[in-house]
Amino acid sequence: MKIKNLFVLVLAAVATMASAQMPPVPDVMKSVDWMVGSWSGEMTMNFGGQESKSKSTMVCEKVLGGRYLRSMESFLMEGMGEMQGQLMMTYNPETKKWMSWWSDSMSPDTMESTGTEIDGAFVSVSKPTPMMGENVVIRSTMKKLSDSKMGFKLEMQQGTEWVVMMHGDYTKK
Repeated sequence: MKIKNLFVLVLAAVATMASAQMPPVPDVMKSVDWMVGSWSGEMTMNFGGQESKSKSTMVCEKVLGGRYLRSMESFLMEGMGEMQGQLMMTYNPETKKWMSWWSDSMSPDTMESTGTEIDGAFVSVSKPTPMMGENVVIRSTMKKLSDSKMGFKLEMQQGTEWVVMMHGDYTKK
């Protein structure tokens, strides 16, 4: 009986310490609430000078206690089939930066990015990431255009220039 009581006391102490140390979800996470929901759109892609269109869908939701925004995306890429991807995004109050991680069905690598909010747009720049046989830096921009429209742009750094790889608008369903 004494061991059971001691176990309960230790468990209560650990739970109290854990809850006291866990920081609250930053209020700034509310600034991505407009993204939550189901979206559809058409992307214009430019890879190697070849332009194509792609139908795309995206479902965004708050996960892990509201600390992260998860976006599940699907693109039908001409000549390549369907690509599925996941974006996990959160705000780091210590660095005052947005952090995101992108993984997709066409690559074993995960792209890590750091970003800021500029005039209502979330702009993230990746760490060098393997793509097409070389390490590249990618910049993505998501911007609220209205309560039911979102703009998206994906660029790759080439020297000091940013080259648009993909852009388009999403409409909230």
